[in-house]
Amino acid sequence: MSSERDEFERLSQESLDRLYESLGAEVGADFGRWVRQDAKSSRERAVAWLRLQRGELTERVCKSDALEVHMSDSSTLNLVSAAAMVMQLVKPVAIPGTAAVVAWILVREGLGKVCASHWSKSGQDTANGESE
Repeated sequence: MSSERDEFERLSQESLDRLYESLGAEVGADFGRWVRQDAKSSRERAVAWLRLQRGELTERVCKSDALEVHMSDSSTLNLVSAAAMVMQLVKPVAIPGTAAVVAWILVREGLGKVCASHWSKSGQDTANGESE
């Protein structure tokens, strides 16, 4: 359990590009030597996978009343706890072992932007992924 927490904390320090590379490497892992494993190709695979999963991911994440309240309340806004909530929501959709990476990508991209069509206008202001 501690190693999962350590990994989650390590990912919180990674750049958005590095998070995309990590997800893309996992998406391409099943294809082994048949896919390019360079950073650019990995990022492109991650973007494509997220695009394919966007509907299900936003359905799970953006319909969480608890997450919306958390993100709209500046007194409780904490991106680490938001990412932890998102991680639990995306586990059923994510490739095994990538839920934390997917969560941090969504948080860094800005949950207010990701969930704009689901959340009220007031929730979008503080949920842009830049406040902490």
